[in-house]
Amino acid sequence: MGFQKNPSSQNYIIVMALFDVDLHKFLTETFWNLVHCDLHCGNILINNDSIAVMDLGICKLENDLISNYNNKNNEIYGSIPYIPPEVLRGNEFTTKGDIYSFGGIMYEIVTAQRPFADQAHDTYLMIDICNGVRPKVPDFMLNWIPEWYLDLMYQCWSDDPSERPTVIELADLF
Repeated sequence: MGFQKNPSSQNYIIVMALFDVDLHKFLTETFWNLVHCDLHCGNILINNDSIAVMDLGICKLENDLISNYNNKNNEIYGSIPYIPPEVLRGNEFTTKGDIYSFGGIMYEIVTAQRPFADQAHDTYLMIDICNGVRPKVPDFMLNWIPEWYLDLMYQCWSDDPSERPTVIELADLF
């Protein structure tokens, strides 16, 4: 890690790691296997022209997570309402975990509320999530939210990761 001055802007940047790799090629080849591990609305920046996912500090390649499964440290990172139940139970994050987190983003989009905004983000909430409790869409909103959207949101929140849609399926829908 170190500081580097950008020659074109004269601004200083923090260099976290230096690799001899083409970043564009790396992202193009590995995009579908990247696991964010902390996906929520606070990590998404939107402007008129684009959307960017931020805070890639704990982002991993899914293959690395699988191969390092026996070396995990049992620490959980992220915002509890967006952490999938399998991770709360001690399993590694996978791309299917990010799909669970995306369900929370879908909830926040239609309700303008964070999932479980009305309760403490503590051990009791973790237990509830592991027991299948999911945020409830207020009844008065059900009339204007398309049924397909609600079905997809709840599919993203499936307790069984294999029942969640894939990134490609979501990309095709949206």
